[in-house]
Amino acid sequence: MFKLLTVILLWVDLLTIQVHTNFYNYDDNFDVSDNVERAPLDCAFTVLLYHSKYPHRTCLGVIITKWWVLDNCCDFPGYNYEYFKVGWANTKHQKISTYKIEERLCHKDYKTYDFNSSSFDALNLFAAVNALCLHRSRTEIKFIPEIVRAVKLNNKEAMAKRGHALYFHNGTVLKKYVPIVAQTRCNSHFQSYFDKQNIVLLKDDLFCVSPRGISYDDCCSSQALIVSDNILTGVMAWSTGCSKELGIDPWVFTNVGHYISWIAKITDWETFEHK
Repeated sequence: MFKLLTVILLWVDLLTIQVHTNFYNYDDNFDVSDNVERAPLDCAFTVLLYHSKYPHRTCLGVIITKWWVLDNCCDFPGYNYEYFKVGWANTKHQKISTYKIEERLCHKDYKTYDFNSSSFDALNLFAAVNALCLHRSRTEIKFIPEIVRAVKLNNKEAMAKRGHALYFHNGTVLKKYVPIVAQTRCNSHFQSYFDKQNIVLLKDDLFCVSPRGISYDDCCSSQALIVSDNILTGVMAWSTGCSKELGIDPWVFTNVGHYISWIAKITDWETFEHK
């Protein structure tokens, strides 16, 4: 099943409306004026993964070494990501190159849990745990100053209070400043979305950000990444709801710092990081 990370929902339950409204407006001190802008040159680490038959169905990832890309672009039957593009994020000095994907794997404990609600249509909405994947290039990725480079990874489990959400929209990367929300708040928000036997709680491996200042168009464009002080801290993990009339759910991310040992075991990241 193609994992569309956000979809349009038509909400019909008044209680659900109230929950969304309360969460959306929780932080009155957060300034969202002029919050969206084109991503700066330091987004040269972003890549777009795609299949040759569906070149416009892309998935956002990041370069972590000269051979490996980190993402949540999980393959599914009939659709394996075959290639990724680099060098496209810098709109002023684009030098796009395409690389063939030779190896792909997701975390061995990657698992999704479908949302189940009587209040809205939860088709294609789900939670996920251990939601990270790695894709290896067949050939070495050529770095170009300000155009193609690797990103630094957060190697600690501790999270910053805020970060920039990066997401692909209308052919470019946009960034948005977002506050990271307490896990207890997000757990309370999502609890009613699950069967009682399959409740997924945000723990150290997951975190979420407030939807305040995120528009309907933004949340339905692509998955996102979280960068704090030019260090990658999160990769979008859950497929959550989006409604033009009522607002959106918070965005839930995998905490990259929680998976550093897994990344280092599979890739050459540790050697590359200390060169």
